Amino acid sequence: NAHVDELSAALLLGASLLGAGALGAGVLGSGVLGSGVLAGGRPADGPREGRRAASSGVLFGLAVATKLIPAVALPGMLRNRPWRFGAAALAAFVAAYVPYVIASGPAVIGYLPGYLSEEGDASGDTSRFALPGILLPPFAARVVGLAGVLAVWLWVWAKRRVLPPITAQALAVGWTLLIVCPSYAWYALMLIPLAVLGRRPELLVVPLALEAVTATVGTDAGAPVAKVSMAVAALVVLAVGFRRARSARPT
Repeated sequence: NAHVDELSAALLLGASLLGAGALGAGVLGSGVLGSGVLAGGRPADGPREGRRAASSGVLFGLAVATKLIPAVALPGMLRNRPWRFGAAALAAFVAAYVPYVIASGPAVIGYLPGYLSEEGDASGDTSRFALPGILLPPFAARVVGLAGVLAVWLWVWAKRRVLPPITAQALAVGWTLLIVCPSYAWYALMLIPLAVLGRRPELLVVPLALEAVTATVGTDAGAPVAKVSMAVAALVVLAVGFRRARSARPT
């Protein structure tokens, strides 16, 4: 079931590496992680940066056309030449998706109604937004959860000049998954390389938590397991983040 997610994750990773300037620097053989390109350095300004932003945008647009979920990384992508990146992404998405919409008509929706039914969205009986659902009833949890996702995206966007590009994307994706709590763990495939390259290994707990959610979805244990799994994952991410922030403070 995850084959399309693997393709979209690969396209998103390519877009992330291009946007960070890592592919142009030879990420596979020149120690880019150590040189700071992914860890916080900036690509050089000029025409090459513009071409890199456009190429990154094309791959990002194709990733979103393949599977809409990589769109959650967008706040972390808008660092260098955002207008050129956005225009290229939109053009790639339209070129890849609109012809399929024209050819397929309403069938382009595919199995989306089935997914919503399986996850309980049609009836309101769902483990989605399990984290705010620990304290809130389903509707309120959904509202607060969506507000939380928006807050994360705005924070990442506001910090786009401070955070390393791939770190920003990892945080946007990781916290979106933590708050939304999809029933399918393979949605977190795109997070794994971003967490590693963005030096946020604590975010790798999110795919593990979602595995527990997937294993129990549709059962009586589904909602409790989702709440516990997401709570533990969030605590791990927050604890490591606070410790990192304290270590970075001058003594």
